[in-house]
Amino acid sequence: MTVRRIEVPERLGALAALPGCDYTVAFAARSAEQRSPEQWARAVFEGGSPVMRTFLRTGWSLALGFRLGPNGSPQHVLGWRLVSADDTAAVVEQESPLMLARNVFWPDGDRIVWGTFVRYRNGAARLIWPPVSLVHVRTAHPLLRKAVSAHP
Repeated sequence: MTVRRIEVPERLGALAALPGCDYTVAFAARSAEQRSPEQWARAVFEGGSPVMRTFLRTGWSLALGFRLGPNGSPQHVLGWRLVSADDTAAVVEQESPLMLARNVFWPDGDRIVWGTFVRYRNGAARLIWPPVSLVHVRTAHPLLRKAVSAHP
């Protein structure tokens, strides 16, 4: 299954509702699976191997200072607060003294689109996020690929 980095669709930015972003990126993959946006969010973030999930949570906590919610919580997706989920999109959010970040999962026809939106809160975030964003892009592809190839 091919995962492509795409230009951030205007609709995705509107769903994120995070004006003044310092960083945005989006990925898309085709899928015949019919899932709710929340199911897609969970498949992408929680569908990875135990090693991948531990890697993600550790990086989010240590590198970015996110205070993650509990695993297995209906109000959280791998520790990210589920701020909205309806038939259109699911939005998860985390914040720290460094930044506010939102991930949006949007089923768009025969594809799933995943966007990440980050707004810096201080100068330290401008130093920390660029190398972290490289890791984000490198992990996004296998996470989305695995979610698309898995059956709910």
